[in-house]
Amino acid sequence: AFLLVGTGVGIGDALGLVPGLARLAHLHLLLVGFVCLTIAGAMTQFVPVWSGTALHSRRLARAQLWLVGGGLLGLAAGFLTDRQAVLPPAGAFVLLGFWTLAYNVGRTLAAARPLDVTERHFAVALGCFVALTPLGLLLAVGFVSRVFDSPPVTRGGVVGAHATLAVFGAVLTTVYGALYQLGT
Repeated sequence: AFLLVGTGVGIGDALGLVPGLARLAHLHLLLVGFVCLTIAGAMTQFVPVWSGTALHSRRLARAQLWLVGGGLLGLAAGFLTDRQAVLPPAGAFVLLGFWTLAYNVGRTLAAARPLDVTERHFAVALGCFVALTPLGLLLAVGFVSRVFDSPPVTRGGVVGAHATLAVFGAVLTTVYGALYQLGT
């Protein structure tokens, strides 16, 4: 669903038909909604199989989906309607969802000692999810308050760190870890 909606928003934005911060909505719907939720589901499903251990909690796995998905819908709605006051609470839900993923899969990985190369990649990717989400929340807060007026870090610097941790840390590290497992 996020792939379809994100694609629609992207096409609508290219045609000048989508209001608000359509580019941010488009990027988040595709990267968070499609790519990262797929990663979260794959990690939740396959880490226990690859590691020969039980998933720490199925209840937390369900919660992470609803937290990330609901938060992302709030972010997209806030971006598209230019109602920036909804961005911080929606971002908090996304953060809680990814931190729930990191805790749940991290506890699952902790039962699989020693970690192989795939599991180490996944542990690093989970750490990147934990690091990138507070940056995203800070960016969301920056839409409604003046958090970037005088700190030593600029909004652009936080955007760059957030995007880098997302793409190279969370996404590509997961892909490389999975390729080690699937390639053999």
